[in-house]
Amino acid sequence: MNTPFLLNSLDAFRHFSPQFNWNQEEVHVAALNAASAPIATKLMFRGTVDFCLFHPRDIFRFVIQSNASSFIMAHNHPSGDPTPSKPDIAMTKKLKQAANLLQIEFIDHLILTPYSYVSFKELGLMGHGRKRTHANGF
Repeated sequence: MNTPFLLNSLDAFRHFSPQFNWNQEEVHVAALNAASAPIATKLMFRGTVDFCLFHPRDIFRFVIQSNASSFIMAHNHPSGDPTPSKPDIAMTKKLKQAANLLQIEFIDHLILTPYSYVSFKELGLMGHGRKRTHANGF
């Protein structure tokens, strides 16, 4: 059962899991409102059994068109091992930098298998939030 709010990684896992094809890598994104409720969730990309090529601009196009305050990304590892790869970590850093620039909160990136998941946020791999040096945000 999907929760109306994605307040933690378990909520997100439960939200995304039923949407995946577990035989090939997929990337899904949930665009969220200010209360962390999904506005829209979309299968963004489908790849092969062990690789999925995508570009951050496509994710941000969806998030912006959804008028979202924030988003959560999830992708699967058909191998059954949810351990983040170096490319997974590098892409997450790029997405986080772009999200900070656009002032859209990138809440978490999950890697799912049918029965488990890893949360980049819980692993400390999401980096720090926006840093503000002045009261006006600049």
